[in-house]
Amino acid sequence: MRKKILVTRAQNQAVDFAEALEGKGFETVTFPVIEFAPPKDKTPLLEVSKKLETYDWLILTSANSVKYFIQALESTGKSISDINDIKVCAVGPHTAEAARIAGIKTSLIPKVYDAEGIIETLKSLGMEGRNVLFPRAEEGRDILPNGLRIIGAKVALVPVYRTIKPEGLEEKLLSIIKEGIDVITFTSGSTVRNFLEILGDENRDLIKGVKIACLSHVTSNVAEKYGIKTDILPKESSTLSLAEAISDHLS
Repeated sequence: MRKKILVTRAQNQAVDFAEALEGKGFETVTFPVIEFAPPKDKTPLLEVSKKLETYDWLILTSANSVKYFIQALESTGKSISDINDIKVCAVGPHTAEAARIAGIKTSLIPKVYDAEGIIETLKSLGMEGRNVLFPRAEEGRDILPNGLRIIGAKVALVPVYRTIKPEGLEEKLLSIIKEGIDVITFTSGSTVRNFLEILGDENRDLIKGVKIACLSHVTSNVAEKYGIKTDILPKESSTLSLAEAISDHLS
């Protein structure tokens, strides 16, 4: 009998991950616990759009940041051509590929695909006085912007989207879990938080014995804060690497 993996990514991101898992012989159940919405406050975006020519670096940390930054840019009457002279740092190959498809050329990818990797790589280039544009989720972490400021950069944080929890899914989730799940996958802190909110504290016992797979140490740390132990971590923070790690663990 095939092992069953629960994919909690947003609907538009779940397909590739599910296909990678199914390619390794697993059965997948897609249950998105996050949706995306425009930021509540568009003031930072409007301010930045007036002075795009002043930025030295654009930091892209996910395919979502690429997608929603472009949408946000276009909503102000600007286009990709207005950022042609800005150097672009993408957190990893997946984000760089999303940027390439969107028509944005990546100048730099750090060796380590996380916030610390970006900071270390840019530090080696000299960031004193450099203006950095950082489009991200409204509820993003402060490690990267704070780290960039420490090495001398001037950082403009621009929320271009926010994650929200879908409503009315409690009964569906309970039904899926009761039918049997071998692994639950989390690809961000938001997926952890929203999954547990939908599940409810009173139903935590239902996932005892279920393996937990997290995309990164960052996600794993969030899970730990909520009392969830991570069993599977990939070598790299990518869904392909996570699928590989799950396969290795269950072999």
